[in-house]
Amino acid sequence: VKDCCSGYNEGITGCQGDGTHVAGRIAAGNNNEVGISGSAGGTGSGDGVKIMTCQSFHPTDGRYDASSNATADAIKYAADNGAVICQNSWGYAAGSMSLDQWINQDRAVKEAIDYFIQYAGMSPDGQTQTGPMAGGLVLFAARNENSGKPRKPAP
Repeated sequence: VKDCCSGYNEGITGCQGDGTHVAGRIAAGNNNEVGISGSAGGTGSGDGVKIMTCQSFHPTDGRYDASSNATADAIKYAADNGAVICQNSWGYAAGSMSLDQWINQDRAVKEAIDYFIQYAGMSPDGQTQTGPMAGGLVLFAARNENSGKPRKPAP
């Protein structure tokens, strides 16, 4: 299983934040006397999850931002290269838009998410399961702002 972190990624030049931290907590090897165990890290013998980091955020005028196309490309790349779980530690400000507004504003990302859900873990023709599951699971950060309002693309 591979996990695509399409968000702020620590350890990658020019990025900062928690995307890689979240994935690392999942994939940390177990029983290695290091002091942390991941929920899917395995025994340290190569039997845990594998992490695929797809950088879509980049510095722009001192801020970290991503274009819809860069984000969509990262999500599609992950689906086409073996990822079946797409963990995203980013989202728009809570309550800033409805689902319909988000779809209209960020159609490329919506289509990439739909593509990932349908084709991750599948052969290039989309007919044969090649991964540990047929189709993918896409997760997003939600409620990071301590708000009761929905945050897109998470519910």
